[in-house]
Amino acid sequence: MTSNLQARKSGDKFMYEKETEVISPEIITIEECDKLSSTISDFVSSYVKKSETTTNEEWLFTQFRVHMPERSDEELTQIQHEIIYGIQAQEESKTSLKETVSNGRSKESWFACEMKKATSGMSTIEAAKYLQSLDEALEIANQELWDTITTQSGAINQNPQLDGFIAEEYHAQTFNLNATVRGSHYRARVLKPEGKSYTKNSVDNVIDNLDTGRISRRYQMKYGATIERSHAMYQAGNYRGQRLLTPADQMQAPDGTTSNLLSKRQAKELQKQAQSGKWDGLSWNDYAMKDVANGIAKNAGKAGIQGMLVGTGFELARQIFKDKEIDSEKLIETGLETGADFAVKVIVAGGLKVASEKGFIKCLPRDTPSDIITTIAFVTVENVKILNHVASGSLTPIEGFEKIERVTTSSVCGLASATKGAAIGAKILSCFGLIGAAVGGFIGGTIGYMAGSGVATAVVKGYQKVRSVIVEHVVKPIVNTAKRVCEGAKSFVSNFLSWW
Repeated sequence: MTSNLQARKSGDKFMYEKETEVISPEIITIEECDKLSSTISDFVSSYVKKSETTTNEEWLFTQFRVHMPERSDEELTQIQHEIIYGIQAQEESKTSLKETVSNGRSKESWFACEMKKATSGMSTIEAAKYLQSLDEALEIANQELWDTITTQSGAINQNPQLDGFIAEEYHAQTFNLNATVRGSHYRARVLKPEGKSYTKNSVDNVIDNLDTGRISRRYQMKYGATIERSHAMYQAGNYRGQRLLTPADQMQAPDGTTSNLLSKRQAKELQKQAQSGKWDGLSWNDYAMKDVANGIAKNAGKAGIQGMLVGTGFELARQIFKDKEIDSEKLIETGLETGADFAVKVIVAGGLKVASEKGFIKCLPRDTPSDIITTIAFVTVENVKILNHVASGSLTPIEGFEKIERVTTSSVCGLASATKGAAIGAKILSCFGLIGAAVGGFIGGTIGYMAGSGVATAVVKGYQKVRSVIVEHVVKPIVNTAKRVCEGAKSFVSNFLSWW
């Protein structure tokens, strides 16, 4: 909880203020906010006047040409395309998650499926390395399995007992995949003969302790037609010091890491697939990918709700608009209330891009990638809608809390699916760290005021309700745990809670 909210070293542009009752990092100044709000206002006014026959793409290109005349038409077309496409991709991601949840599945299982599509999907730089190691482990597993079902000449092994050899590799490799997920220092391997044949009573599988370099456990594989037959086969040999591994068993390390269960029927089915030429290898859903998705999805949701605790942006919006006469725009009000908000997202993303390119916002410098701009705009508008519904009573604060988590989860996945390589780490931090929270909060307050004082009041009311739930269900449990684990954190905890 403290990683994004802790004080930075001297010289960094952060400070904490108690006057707004929230942690207030000086990410964006009131002068910068004033320029940003003026830019967004210009975009709103222009959009309201546009012809019905003018597409969003055409309108956005025209606005970029007006505000960024130094850019070539080719560059402006590219930026316009990136923003429109980015919003569409985020909408698809949100809709997909919504449908999954309505069908009774968890956001984690949805995330697992999406991460399967997005090979470089990740939430932080650490998660990128984490998934990379997992992907490498999967490649090794599939290669080992493939080597098992083929002969030295590359042909499919037609041995009628192939299921037993497949089972050996299946247990070893699913153990390793699960060990990678858990961060375990144990690894399994199949002991293969140095010559052309296996010796009598030889060990089939072992579990190595990578820290000590020693074998931790030895296994003898017996895959009989029945469990009784498997035990009888084991009793007939001399397997002292070897644990029995049957279709009813799993390999298990001292730390609790296990292989996946594999029944005799499943092993025979894998044999059938292999010998018929239909071997597909292990898929992401054949092992504990859900464990990986759980961690990333939870981190994404956590980023969303922590962002709600940073009230800098909302407070700056209040300061800017408190003495201004605001002409409410029906377009924004209707979009926030009905959900027909694609245009609002285009307006916000376009205005934010121009403000960034003109150097109005130092935390989002020139040439900030359009997908960062688009994601901040998308998440902001979605969260403002949620807060508005919480204030009206159509959503409870708990439901609002959960929807904010979902929006962030789907948006992280949407951003990851379009980003290759380690660059995703920096983008995630920009969108869902302090920058995204502060800039997004201000934009949220801004469009709330532009929709009318009633909407602005509702958004603030919804924010306060959701924030209370976050403090009660997230901050306090973490703080209580921290107190039990480390009394040295007591002074920080006391100061932290005093801001709420």
